Amino acid sequence: MAINCIATGFGAGISGVNATFTAISVGVFSFITVAAGMKIGNRMSKTWLGKHSDLIGGLLLVGIGLYEILI
Repeated sequence: MAINCIATGFGAGISGVNATFTAISVGVFSFITVAAGMKIGNRMSKTWLGKHSDLIGGLLLVGIGLYEILI
């Protein structure tokens, strides 16, 4: 999770934003979004889409790879 905050820290440093406020707000929002993602993921895992997500994800990766190769 720390790697995705590098751009935020870099932008805050350049713009002169208070580092303490930035660190606290990034931490709070990261906690909120991870918790929300866990709840949504647990609910989705019980649906048809969740049960076939491995196959769907694999097909999407193959499709993106073919698209990149051919275009």
